[in-house]
Amino acid sequence: MKKSKQSITEQEKNVVVASLLAPAADSGSGSGGDQGVNRPDSILSDRWYWIPHPQLAFVLARFIRTEAVQASAIDGKTPPPGPNGSVPMVNVFRTLEGEILTAPGDISQYSTASLDTITGDIDNLVHLSAQEFSPAAILHQLSTRYKKDLIYTAIGTILISINPFKPLPLYTADRMNSYARAEEHNLSQLSPHVFAVAAKAYRSLSASSGVVRDQAIVISGESGSGKTEATKLILSFLSDVARQSAAAAAKDAAIAAGSAAPPTASAASSFSVDQEILQSNPLLESFGNAKTVRNDNSSRFGKWMGVIFNDQRTISGGRIITYLLEKTRVVAQSDGERNFHIFYQICAAAHTGKKQKIVRTSCTAPHCTESNRKCRCSD
Repeated sequence: MKKSKQSITEQEKNVVVASLLAPAADSGSGSGGDQGVNRPDSILSDRWYWIPHPQLAFVLARFIRTEAVQASAIDGKTPPPGPNGSVPMVNVFRTLEGEILTAPGDISQYSTASLDTITGDIDNLVHLSAQEFSPAAILHQLSTRYKKDLIYTAIGTILISINPFKPLPLYTADRMNSYARAEEHNLSQLSPHVFAVAAKAYRSLSASSGVVRDQAIVISGESGSGKTEATKLILSFLSDVARQSAAAAAKDAAIAAGSAAPPTASAASSFSVDQEILQSNPLLESFGNAKTVRNDNSSRFGKWMGVIFNDQRTISGGRIITYLLEKTRVVAQSDGERNFHIFYQICAAAHTGKKQKIVRTSCTAPHCTESNRKCRCSD
C-alpha cells in the first residue's frame, strides 16, 4: 500500500466531518479530485471505508477515485498488466487527517463504515450490522471507549477488557451492589462490567425449575492484560453476593422462628470459606508470579479455580488446580526479569543470620538472590 501526505486545514477537516452527515454533491471528475473533500470523482465518493494502515491497523477513509497504477506507485516496480492486458487500477482514499492512501483490488473487499459506527459509542458490539461487523469496526469501538475510560465492551456474552494502567472508580461497593441486586433479565441493561459476568454466572446457578446448572468463566489474554485482577474481582463479587445471600437466609429464618436469631452455621461457614479462597491468592502469586519485562506481577502458571455453592447459593467449598508452572525461571531469567516473588519475600523477612545462609552472593541488596552470575538488582 502506497501512502502520501497532504496538508489539510481545520476548516477542511470540519467539512469532511460534516460530509458524514450529508453526502457531498457530485462536482465532476478529474485529476484534482483528491484536492477537495467536496469534489468526488464517482458515485461511491460518499462512502467511508476502513482501510488497512501500516501503523494504525485500520483508518477511516473516504473513497475518491480509481486510477491507473503508475510504474513507481508500488515499490518503484512496474506493475503487472491486468486481465487481458489491461492497465492495473488502484483505489485512492483520503483520511480525515488528509492522508492519501492507495489500496489495490475491488473496493467491495473493504469494510464500510456508517455514521453510527464512526461517531457512536456501542457498548455491545452485537449491535453492529452484519455489513459493518469487522475487525476494523471492533478496534475502532474499543479505542473510542478506551479513550473515555470505558474499559469494558461486550460482544454478546463475551466481555472484552482492556487494562487501563491506572486506577479507575469502577469497583466501588455501590457499583458492586448495582450488579448484585439486578435480576438476571436486567443485567443486559447495565453497562458491560466484570461484575456483570460474575452476576450472570451466579444467577444462572439454578434455573427457575430448581435444576442446578454448573457455570464456567474463562479468563484469557496476553501478559499484563489484567487476568489476575479480573479473577480477584470475580471472586470478590461472588464472595460478597454469597454472604448477602447467607445473611438474608439467616434473617428469614429468624423471622420465621419469631426471634432475632444469630446467623446460621451456613452463613458463618460461607463467610469463612469465601475468605479462605480470597486469601489464597497472595500465596499462589508468591510462588507462581514474577516480574517480567511487560508486567511486574505476571502469572507464570495456569490456574483452575472451582467455587462450590450449596442449595442456598452460598459458598460451601472451593478447589484450586495449578498447571504449567514455569519451573525454568527458578534457575534462569531473561534480562530485565526476576525470579518468583517468594524468594525475595523470604529474603526480606528473614533475620540476618538466616539470610546469610539463604543468599550467597556478593551483592549487598537485601532482596538479591543472584548467584554465580551477574547481579541485576538495578533492573
